[in-house]
Amino acid sequence: MERTTLRKPLTGLRKSFALMTLLIPPVFWQAPVGGSEELPLLFDSSYIEVVNAFAENGVEMNYLSNPLLYTELYKWLGTPHVLRSRGQGGIDCSGLVKIVFRKVYGMDLKGSSQDISRMVNPIKLEELKEGDLVFFRIYHQSRIDHVGIFLGNGRFIHTSSSSGVTISEMSARYYRQRFVKAGRILPEKPVVVSVPEYQ
Repeated sequence: MERTTLRKPLTGLRKSFALMTLLIPPVFWQAPVGGSEELPLLFDSSYIEVVNAFAENGVEMNYLSNPLLYTELYKWLGTPHVLRSRGQGGIDCSGLVKIVFRKVYGMDLKGSSQDISRMVNPIKLEELKEGDLVFFRIYHQSRIDHVGIFLGNGRFIHTSSSSGVTISEMSARYYRQRFVKAGRILPEKPVVVSVPEYQ
């Protein structure tokens, strides 16, 4: 009986250690140049909450995942959609992208979803990596009016008018039919601001 009782906590410890080894970034990971946020504590329980939250949404993080990106995005999950707003009380799709890119990558993006789409290097869907951008035409057939951040496993995070900041699947029929292009951001490329977006 004692042996069985002892084995259970030891098994739990092994599982916990394996989870830490698999999911927690290496200690030599460095924050992106220009980023304003500090690296989250590697063994902080709050970071495990971040990992679990994204896992529940189909995004499996690993030691190569950018902890600053996911920690920042976690703060916004569930935030309501409010057009042209940039606060925790509400935010729109381009606002989310601009705030995340400024805090995580130290990049100051300007304008609407369409403006941001002009700043990227187009890539194929199969080339998408964590932090790449995906663009859609939701309400307008003539121009891009929606943007999200690709996370991996076919998922992207964005601000939905019905669900707020949420994680969706690229393969979902709704987004597949409205997808325009994917891109990797190109810094220092000027962009002409277009008309305001409505979504």
